[in-house]
Amino acid sequence: MKKKKYVIFFDIPTRNYVLRARVNRALQAIKAVMVQRSIWQHDDLEQLSKIAQLINSHGGKAELIEWKKVKV
Repeated sequence: MKKKKYVIFFDIPTRNYVLRARVNRALQAIKAVMVQRSIWQHDDLEQLSKIAQLINSHGGKAELIEWKKVKV
């Protein structure tokens, strides 16, 4: 069975560079894959949820979704 993959996407105000750095370090520490600047993919929903809570509790906005590839 394939592991599910999840995506966190977030918006952190540019003036909050400390939070931005903290989030990027946390995502790198769990070896999340950057899809775009504020969109990261990983298979550990619990870890991504903790990071999303950090963002949301410090003035940013974060959402999590399940990553599903669709055949075209």
